[in-house]
Amino acid sequence: MAAFEYLALDSLSKERKGVLEGDSQRHVRQLLRDQGLAPLEIKPAVGNAPSKVTGWSLRRSLNRLDRVLIT
Repeated sequence: MAAFEYLALDSLSKERKGVLEGDSQRHVRQLLRDQGLAPLEIKPAVGNAPSKVTGWSLRRSLNRLDRVLIT
């Protein structure tokens, strides 16, 4: 599944932004409608997805003793 950024209106006509995962833009549009939102714009997300953790390594941030205690 790919991540898509969206802009939608809620029932009070307030703009809401966010990121959803879906098979396609059409799928994400349907997910938004199921949540009671009116999609205005849907585009593929650029960059890292919020759920991904990158750049973190046990070797860089913990000393040897701390790694031994954790494992």
